[in-house]
Amino acid sequence: MKRDDPVFALMSYIPTELVDVHEKLLNWQRWARQAQIKKHCGSIEWKYLPGRLTEEAQQEREAVYPAPDVLCALRVERAVVGCPEKHKKLIVAHYIYKVDQSIISRKLHIRWLDLPAALNSARHMVKNRLRLQNKCD
Repeated sequence: MKRDDPVFALMSYIPTELVDVHEKLLNWQRWARQAQIKKHCGSIEWKYLPGRLTEEAQQEREAVYPAPDVLCALRVERAVVGCPEKHKKLIVAHYIYKVDQSIISRKLHIRWLDLPAALNSARHMVKNRLRLQNKCD
């Protein structure tokens, strides 16, 4: 998808009432992707590190990619798991796996132009489930 595409503009637009949920989903994304990176293959090649980072470079990297809030990420995980299957797949594909929107729309049988609305609907579901979790906690 190209940046001048109108659907790209719709996908990158986040309504103001969903900005806080989007931030929590991005935190969840960092937490989930961090867990994926730590896995390695069965061969010895996973021990090879092409260039070790200096301490300054490591500190710069940590400043750019802040550590995720694990407790918040686990709450978001619980909220996403409780969503309906189609919305759960949409959230996971968009945030965790960063799948192209054309593939998401084809696999989930959502019209191309309806994808931003479906994603906002899924964000609303996560927001409502997080609100219900806070009442129970």
